[in-house]
Amino acid sequence: MMATKAMQSLISANARIRLLLAATQPLGGSVATIRPQDIAGLAQDMACAGQSASELPAEIDDSDLRREMAEYRSNVERLGRILPSVHEWLLAEKTRLEIAHRRLAAAAAWVEARDKTL
Repeated sequence: MMATKAMQSLISANARIRLLLAATQPLGGSVATIRPQDIAGLAQDMACAGQSASELPAEIDDSDLRREMAEYRSNVERLGRILPSVHEWLLAEKTRLEIAHRRLAAAAAWVEARDKTL
C-alpha cells in the first residue's frame, strides 16, 4: 500500500514537473503560461511525493518504483537548474509591468489635466 501511494505521488509530481519544464522552454522571449496555480500544484505534488518517499524502506524491490524515483530525482535537478532563469524572467517582467503602469498613470494624469484646462 505504501509503495502504491508513493508511486502515485511520484507519477503525479513527475507529470507536473515535466509540464512546468516544457512551459519554461521559450524563456528567450517569454514563459508560455506558468500560472501561480501551476507553481502551487507543483509544490503540493512535490511535498506529497517527498512525504510518501520518506515512508518507504531504504531498499526498494519494485523496479518501477525505483525508476519513477530516479526520474523524479532527475526532474527535480533539472527544475533546480532552470528556476533561477524563471525567477530572473519574472523579475524582468515585473519591472516591465511596473514601468508600463507608471506610463499609463502619467498619460491618464496628463489627459485629465488637459481636459481641465480646456
